[in-house]
Amino acid sequence: MGQLHSRLSPLSEAWLVVLKASNRKTCDGGGDQNEHCLELECRRQVILRRTVQQGRQCRQLNAATSLLRLACDAVLELDEDWLADLCLTEHCPELAAILLRDRPGSSLAGVAFTDFVATKEEAARAEQALNKGNFEDLSANAFSTRLVDTNSSKFCTELLQVKYCKMGDAVHHLIGLREITDQESLARPRELDATFHGDADDSSVSCPYRLLNSAEASPVGLPQEGSRCMSVKSLEDSPRPIIYMILDMQSCTVGGASIAAANLVGMKVSELFPGRPSELLQGFWEEVDRCEDASEVAILTQKQRFFSEWLVQWSPQQADFIDGFVQVVQNADGAHQLLLRCVASARSPLSVSSGISDSGRSTGARPPPPTSVQALSVLPGMPLPDVQPLH
Repeated sequence: MGQLHSRLSPLSEAWLVVLKASNRKTCDGGGDQNEHCLELECRRQVILRRTVQQGRQCRQLNAATSLLRLACDAVLELDEDWLADLCLTEHCPELAAILLRDRPGSSLAGVAFTDFVATKEEAARAEQALNKGNFEDLSANAFSTRLVDTNSSKFCTELLQVKYCKMGDAVHHLIGLREITDQESLARPRELDATFHGDADDSSVSCPYRLLNSAEASPVGLPQEGSRCMSVKSLEDSPRPIIYMILDMQSCTVGGASIAAANLVGMKVSELFPGRPSELLQGFWEEVDRCEDASEVAILTQKQRFFSEWLVQWSPQQADFIDGFVQVVQNADGAHQLLLRCVASARSPLSVSSGISDSGRSTGARPPPPTSVQALSVLPGMPLPDVQPLH
């Protein structure tokens, strides 16, 4: 009992003293009070068990909070007992800075977390992911979604969640938030991904660096298991050759390219990127074209759009898949163009030709199976079969 007392809070110890005093006073009345004594004893045991359980949960929660603060950009708590579900229990300065809501005097306390999610569809999926699991004890979950800041920029984010119950069975969510546009995800392969992939035509999407995965970018409907958020760092760490292209979107042609891909100059963008990729490039360019003044263009020039597994038709005989990013550049005349930087995708024919099935595909070019010659030419910038590999 002495060890147990050392674990109890002052409030719990006070309860024990009151119950013991009440127990002695009641039991002194004789045998008629035995039922009351038994009832008080049962209540005392319940309080002891709850106190021990709460102490254990508190230690676990403190450990989880410490780990989340080490691994995440922001740690916050959501409470389902506010006027609306999944609201922040208190202001989170780190989240406010990420969302550009850190104005003096403003607070995120009481704001629904789903208000920060990029689209209504993604908000519904995020809410479903957050409510997944039981309430009996601590439970953990991880998933990804997109958040939107006050500049309407949407970015991929990973949420590490610990769900627990406080006194009164109030459900709380401890959330660690990580931007994964510039770092690898910590989560295991997701059973439920809160990222919505169907808003490519959404006119409200104005983020110049929104992530384009295979579901949006590939006209042949490749499986999404290999899709992931990309970053400049991941591209730079890759040993694959890097190719640069200048896209003149006024004439919709390739205006310049790396020496290894010089024969692509003058090629139409729609022929080089058949199907959905060329549509996405055209949509990005329309955003640039709609900018009314230099300040809006400056915002675009500071952003980048990443893509993965884009189908590219290097020549009539050779297609491939590439990963990379697109950004706005300006030439000496002040005109704007698109700079595309790419490397061979992990889904290039050299690595996946034997593993791609025809099920679920729509119309579109399919990269030919690699031969001894094509195996040397599947890298970006080597559209001709007689070009030697870059080292």
